[in-house]
Amino acid sequence: ELARKDVSAAVQEAQRLLLLNPEDKTNHILAGQAYFYSGSVHAAEHEFQEALKIDATDAEAEHLLLMAERSSFPAMRPIYLGEIAVWRYPWIQ
Repeated sequence: ELARKDVSAAVQEAQRLLLLNPEDKTNHILAGQAYFYSGSVHAAEHEFQEALKIDATDAEAEHLLLMAERSSFPAMRPIYLGEIAVWRYPWIQ
């Protein structure tokens, strides 16, 4: 759903997957991504943290959590130019 840019449908699908299998770290990562792109950064952080509870060594979940945490601060949010995100500060990459 995210590939089709239907964020609302992606969030609903992610919630459905979590209900079916809450112990699958991939479902938490997908939910986190859907929440992040819907603007629910804190919900995204929670899902990435849940994925890390299941597998503390998951590099993707760690990376996505860091991105979500960075975007929690307004000065750290990227500026979107079309589909390209540009960070306000070059050292935040």
